[in-house]
Formats: sequence, structure tokens, C-alpha cells
Amino acid sequence: MTKNGYEEVLYGFKEAIYLEGMVDKVDLIIQNSGVTKNDFIEISKNISNSDIDVILTLTTPVTLAVYEHVKNKPIVFAAVGDPVSAGLAKDFKNPNKNITVVTNLSRMVTKKRMEVFKMLFQ
Repeated sequence: MTKNGYEEVLYGFKEAIYLEGMVDKVDLIIQNSGVTKNDFIEISKNISNSDIDVILTLTTPVTLAVYEHVKNKPIVFAAVGDPVSAGLAKDFKNPNKNITVVTNLSRMVTKKRMEVFKMLFQ
């Protein structure tokens, strides 16, 4: 079975917990947030009032909603294209207060990709 990118990120997170010997220390609660901003906001409010210690979010819209509504818990996010432009981090060395970043940002290598692409067709 082929996994999509988000399933791969979650799988990698679970695998890291296992490899680090933290299985007995971590309880994972996986919540599919739905598809609308209101879905994200409702879940974010529920998380903020829960006893969850750390939040892992995937995708820019979900992370933005959680960051906007959850100020009392640390947030780790992945699969966010450009966290600085999205306002989730001041820069890559200094994320905002309760949030840290794992990103797949690729705009910095776009110029090099284009050079290689052009070479292929010369």
C-alpha cells in the first residue's frame, strides 16, 4: 500500500517514538481535523482545554488554526511549505514562542532545479 505524504510524516513520527524507546511514555491521539477552517478551529479549542502535552500538526491550514487558538501548549508541525511566509516562524533559527518547525520548504533550491531542468532539455 502506498502512503500519501501526510501518512509518511505520521508514520515517521510513530517510528521515531518507537526507535527512541518512548513507546511507554507517549500516548498518541490522532484527530482528523476535517476540511474546513471551522473544523480546525473547533478541534483547536478542544485541544487547548485538554491535558495534551504536545501537538503535532500537518499542513499549513491546520497549523495556522491550531497556532491561532492554542497558546498554552507546544506545537510541532510538518508539511508546511513556507512557515516564515505563513507567519508561523520569525525565521528558521527563531520560531515563534510555542511552535517549532519541520518543513519541506523548497523555494531556496528552485533556481538550481531550473538549471538542472534546462540542462536536461539542451
